[in-house]
Amino acid sequence: MKNRSLALIFGLSIWIVILLGVIHISSLDKAFYREQYQKNEVAENIGINDVDLTKATSVLLEYLEGKRQDLTVFATIDGVYQEVFNTKEKDHMIDVQVLFVRTIWIRNIALGLLLMVGAYLGFTKKKEAIEILSKGFKEASMVLGVVFTFIVLYAVLDFQNFWILFHKLLFSNELWLLNPYTDNLILMVPLPFFFSLVSLILFRSLMALGLVFTLDWGLTHQGYDHRFLKWFALITMTIDHVGHFLFPEYIELRVIGRLAFPIFAYLFALTYRYTSNRKRLLIQLSVAAVLTQGLLYLTNVNELVNIFFLFMLGWLAFDAMDKGRIWLIIVIGALADLLGVDYGMYGIAVLIMFYVYHEQRNKQMLGYGIITLMFVLLPLLSPEMWPMVPSIIHDFFGFYWRYFIQALSILAFGLLFFYNKKKPEAYANKQVAFVEKYFFYIYYAVHLALLGFLRGIL
Repeated sequence: MKNRSLALIFGLSIWIVILLGVIHISSLDKAFYREQYQKNEVAENIGINDVDLTKATSVLLEYLEGKRQDLTVFATIDGVYQEVFNTKEKDHMIDVQVLFVRTIWIRNIALGLLLMVGAYLGFTKKKEAIEILSKGFKEASMVLGVVFTFIVLYAVLDFQNFWILFHKLLFSNELWLLNPYTDNLILMVPLPFFFSLVSLILFRSLMALGLVFTLDWGLTHQGYDHRFLKWFALITMTIDHVGHFLFPEYIELRVIGRLAFPIFAYLFALTYRYTSNRKRLLIQLSVAAVLTQGLLYLTNVNELVNIFFLFMLGWLAFDAMDKGRIWLIIVIGALADLLGVDYGMYGIAVLIMFYVYHEQRNKQMLGYGIITLMFVLLPLLSPEMWPMVPSIIHDFFGFYWRYFIQALSILAFGLLFFYNKKKPEAYANKQVAFVEKYFFYIYYAVHLALLGFLRGIL
């Protein structure tokens, strides 16, 4: 009974850390504010220039986080140099700050409980700890999942009343009833802004919870087999391509998609090593690459987002490695960059690393981390980028992090580290087995062409 209670605390803590963490990250996301300001024409509605609006936003967010104790900021509004926020707005933000800072404390306490319970059960129950903690997480998910779903449905069906009820529950006064025509605070963050913010929080929360459930599944099923990883990579790849073609403003889609490449690269290195007919594999890749690219050109997609070309060059690099022709691998990597193949030389380096350090997961993790960080930081070596370095460092987590998201692909090792090399059971139905074998080749070409077509007409 004691262990079950501790596990339930562990599960509840995961939910609290994720939900509050996402709320905090999203509420302080300066890039999101910039996008919403442009979308809602905030600067024009207030009568303020972009520089002063950015300054006022920085002060507001620093105050919200508790990093400063006053909201005094001046700007030129409609030609008059004045304070941005009036007394009522400041009084309301006192309540908001108290609430926000308290949620930070709650999040930190939940994180502490999560780590302590996990460590305690890990030391006392050892191998049984994962199963116990998994049950606690699932039981907590059954409770909070229902509550979360109800809140989401309410917000989707009637956001305005949801937002009013939210304020009535959290605030004991009516200072939040600001004038949407004269108060700059509400002009900066009108109702459409909050609708987008809640949508962003919902999306990020679901993605984070989805990753936790994925990790839980692998830990309780003796790891992830080839089939599971392939489908996981296919789903995250699709999300990435939806972001690339249709919703480039939603950086989260591209972040999720970063998990796909290292998994596909890892699986392809294994496929080459264990396939019974390597030449047939090259032919399949070549045919798929050409047909996919032809289909993309028909839908006016001119960029080389076609991963099959990289795997074709990867096949040649593997063959060169087997024959000790290191110089040829360098040539192949340079060719990948020259032709603009997806991931270029970086992709070839990753494939070779996975191939060389076969079944040496610690070296694979370290190698991928080093190669990826080198690739991410390489642009900073250009003298043209040096003047930008101070700005990047100062506002990295607020905005510039999105230019370095490939580094987040390292998180894929949360799955690859638990790879189960046992071959998945074959489907009894031969037709289903045949479809599974060639589905990726067909799906890859069709979904890219479809997304390219949709981008052209939307």
